[in-house]
Amino acid sequence: MLLADALPPPFSGGGLLRGWELAPTVVVPIVVVAALYLAGYHRVRLQPRPVFPPYRAWSFVGGLVAILLAVDGPVDSYSDVDLAVHMAQHLVLLDVAAPLLVLGAPITVALRALAPATRSRYVLPVLRSRTAHALSRPVVVGVLYAGDLVGTHFTGFYNLALSHQVVHDLEHLSYLIIGVLLWSVVLGVDPVQGRPSHPQRIMLVILLMPVMAIVSLVFILATHSLYPYYQALPAPWGGRTAALGNQALAGAIMWIPATLISLGQVFYISVDWFHKDEARQLRIEAQEDAHERSCP
Repeated sequence: MLLADALPPPFSGGGLLRGWELAPTVVVPIVVVAALYLAGYHRVRLQPRPVFPPYRAWSFVGGLVAILLAVDGPVDSYSDVDLAVHMAQHLVLLDVAAPLLVLGAPITVALRALAPATRSRYVLPVLRSRTAHALSRPVVVGVLYAGDLVGTHFTGFYNLALSHQVVHDLEHLSYLIIGVLLWSVVLGVDPVQGRPSHPQRIMLVILLMPVMAIVSLVFILATHSLYPYYQALPAPWGGRTAALGNQALAGAIMWIPATLISLGQVFYISVDWFHKDEARQLRIEAQEDAHERSCP
């Protein structure tokens, strides 16, 4: 068992404050990514046009902080003994850290900050590759999202992650990557080849909602512990009653916030769709007016 010698104390304010690990394998990559992004952001901010709003940098840094809080702080300590906390951790990676990173527009920062030769040699070939094009398609992202969600919860992968730290880390990395892919399609911030239409993006979100609902219902309605690891833990964490209660709570955490977030995604896409159509109509009217004024 992963935590046989490292059970955290019962929930308390002091326990949460002492739950930090600051593992170099987590902190160092986050610091490096933050430094690279902020260096690029500084270059972009020196460019007069187009203006790059500061909130994008705050969003990206906020996403990195969310990752740190989720996988290297007290949440991670308690996720190893409490399934509900573990699901909350996954929710943070998928629906807090991922959208904040996407809102930071890292691809736009790279394209504008790098020298033209570097951009043409390294960045543009990747963005124009078949792989990048496929990963921007709603159907591909939807299949990857559903497959990752089902595969990591209803196969031996989850139990393996509870007993092997490397597998556990890969699980978290998969959620972050899938979350970034999904939110990149939904938000449409960075330039991508063949950007999906607004109806396609809405359909993607709607079709993924039942997937999350089904996974959540399995947790809520199960009459036995899906993961014997949690039931086998010593008091106060283990036992059948505690395991089933945390399992049902984990299902609710997966379902309710995820549903609200999905509805928010649909609302965002709809508003963006309206504004884009309105702006296009204004451009058409302006062109028609200019044409009429130019005619004798």
